[in-house]
Amino acid sequence: MPNFEQIRGRYAEAHKQYGDTSAAQFTPKGRHEERFRPAIELLKRGSFRSILDYGCGLGFLLEHLIAERVPIEYTGWDITPSFISSCNRRFGSIGNFKVIDPLAPLSGSFDAVVCSGVFNLSTSQDGPASLEYVRTRLASLLSIAREFLLCDFLSPYVDFTQPDAQHIDPSTVVGWLIDLGFRRFQIRHDLLPYEYSILVFRNSQIIRPKNVYEDLLY
Repeated sequence: MPNFEQIRGRYAEAHKQYGDTSAAQFTPKGRHEERFRPAIELLKRGSFRSILDYGCGLGFLLEHLIAERVPIEYTGWDITPSFISSCNRRFGSIGNFKVIDPLAPLSGSFDAVVCSGVFNLSTSQDGPASLEYVRTRLASLLSIAREFLLCDFLSPYVDFTQPDAQHIDPSTVVGWLIDLGFRRFQIRHDLLPYEYSILVFRNSQIIRPKNVYEDLLY
């Protein structure tokens, strides 16, 4: 069984030390705009009603949505109570924030789901068990995404790793997606050098006889 108490404690301690900064989320150099760019570009092109920021941390995605003037109903979930308290204090009624149990079933439905940094730390000393949690949680997140999901991972193509960091090969994630029936996706390994993003589209309708995907209506 994954143990999240240590992970929750590490984030809480970092938040106490660094305050409402990106360092509290173990990304001291920030660069959140690069992680969120694929989602922001899609959201600005179309009419999406709702977004779930799973593992919202300190609400940096909501900051970017506001800055980019993207009108959308925002929901942020996180396992760290102090993060959620901070978000409620800073954003008020602009967002809908909630502390969640990372092992509880997911419910609801959202046009877009963004999952940034959630799987960067191993949840178990047993590597296969930690990967199995990622696989099952990713499947749950895809089940509540009506249009698309954006998820980032630490890249295995690096020259160093941090203790307890979880670097997942893109081919592993692609295998999971294919097994789940998703065949329309983008792998973005061009945004930041030590991580990559996967953008998964629910609409994979093929127009025949041209044999091309149906245009995205965003």
